[in-house]
Amino acid sequence: MGQSGHKTSVGRHRLGCRLPFEKSDVGDGYAASGPVVEYKLTPDELAKYGAPAAPREHKRQRLTREYLTEKLKDRTVGQIAERHHVPQEIVFQLCEKFGLTLDAKNRLVV
Repeated sequence: MGQSGHKTSVGRHRLGCRLPFEKSDVGDGYAASGPVVEYKLTPDELAKYGAPAAPREHKRQRLTREYLTEKLKDRTVGQIAERHHVPQEIVFQLCEKFGLTLDAKNRLVV
């Protein structure tokens, strides 16, 4: 067994953290975290810290002919697809639809 009596393949000093506290009444040997407590800010705290920020909505750039023509000069189809969270096939289909010619590295032929 290891240094603490806990069955691990790595010694305590190699984990970089403390091993869980073991007690017989805990169950599987791991100490549970405390209960989750909900807290609401008072009006004074709200004035001091401010209200939580509303989540920002992304305004998606449309994959238009002009946009693809500009971006494919220095980016690949894969990079554009990744940035816009669309499959590469869609970008290839749009290039074909707009009549854009791609080179071997999937960049625009100028």
